Amino acid sequence: MIGALMLVLSGACAGEAAASSLTAKERQLAELELLLQKTEVYLSGELLGTNEIYERLASLDNSYSQAFCSDDPVDYLRHSELAGAAELADYLKNFGHTDLQGQLAQNALLLAEISDKHSEALAKCSNQCKLRRVMGLSAGLIAAIILI
Repeated sequence: MIGALMLVLSGACAGEAAASSLTAKERQLAELELLLQKTEVYLSGELLGTNEIYERLASLDNSYSQAFCSDDPVDYLRHSELAGAAELADYLKNFGHTDLQGQLAQNALLLAEISDKHSEALAKCSNQCKLRRVMGLSAGLIAAIILI
């Protein structure tokens, strides 16, 4: 009985882990979207330079702020597992190398791309999180039934 219970619990844990990976990706994309919105404000509204923007982004309380604390944010993001890190690294590689209008256009383009990815992740999360939990629990129950 204890073994069967352990199988059920392990299946439930596997389902929860699968659901939490979707939730984490959605949360990271939401944070990245907010970061890009703040960058747009810093560029257009406050007319901050690159170093000042990096300092402000480093002070944010999100998954990406650690990248701006490092010596090379692009390298940090390239080796990161964060959602959208590769796109952000490509964006930061050329950050500050154009005029204000070009920088705002690049920011808007990346923001639109990340917003689309966030919408997709949110829809996927709402559709599949519950399903993944139920499938994990069901797999654990089936394994317990087979082995009993």
